[in-house]
Amino acid sequence: MAVILASIGSAAIAEALLGQTVSLPLASPGLSPLLLPVFALLGGAVGLLGLSFNRAVVLALDAPLRLPQRFWWLLALVVGAAMGAMLQLFPEGSGGGEAVVQLLAHEAAPLGFLLALMALRFTAAILCYGTGVPGGIFAPMLSIAVAAGLAFGTAAEVLLPDVEGLARATAIAAMAGLFAASVRAPLVGVVLVLELTGAYGLVLPVLVTAACASLTAAALGGRPIYETLLERTLRLAGKPVPPQPDRIPVQLGTAG
Repeated sequence: MAVILASIGSAAIAEALLGQTVSLPLASPGLSPLLLPVFALLGGAVGLLGLSFNRAVVLALDAPLRLPQRFWWLLALVVGAAMGAMLQLFPEGSGGGEAVVQLLAHEAAPLGFLLALMALRFTAAILCYGTGVPGGIFAPMLSIAVAAGLAFGTAAEVLLPDVEGLARATAIAAMAGLFAASVRAPLVGVVLVLELTGAYGLVLPVLVTAACASLTAAALGGRPIYETLLERTLRLAGKPVPPQPDRIPVQLGTAG
């Protein structure tokens, strides 16, 4: 209840000062329900991406521990030099990602550029998080998802050229899907993305993408990233890790 009241108070004050605006306005026309299988496929692809993201984060955090103690600074130096070079040569691959999201959403980009940008931002986010550089997980995750979603939508538009706004819709849905696959909180991801973008007309495609992404990650053995990071922190501190609750498999059938 304390969290709910604090959220209501902060939202009311923010709206009073800034007005009712969204952080990442990405308008998109409504789509036919017949296109939901496309978003289910998107969810599966983004689920694989989220699973890879979680595992790469842990590997990046463990990498400095393998270095000799006297060379603790080496990895941070290499990553910093690489990010500085990227800032000059390919600025879209660096930074928090909010500007990149807006740029990609409003300017058409070729498929090769989108795939390269996704790979670069994925690598940059993992390396920076592994060295302890401020930036977190959520904001970089959005830019990775937008690049991946736009790449998927651009490829899908080849088969569905008459669907208006498909690439932008898949970009919006991919943000919720990647969040769901990584954090394993699909409903939270849906609400966050719809509030960030204001694309409430895409609630059904976004729900399908988030659900399929979460199910894909779970089926492949993925676990929530923050739960994994907490357990890692406890292990490094020499504290006991809480046992995992028994997971009851979900079975499709009729209720008796």
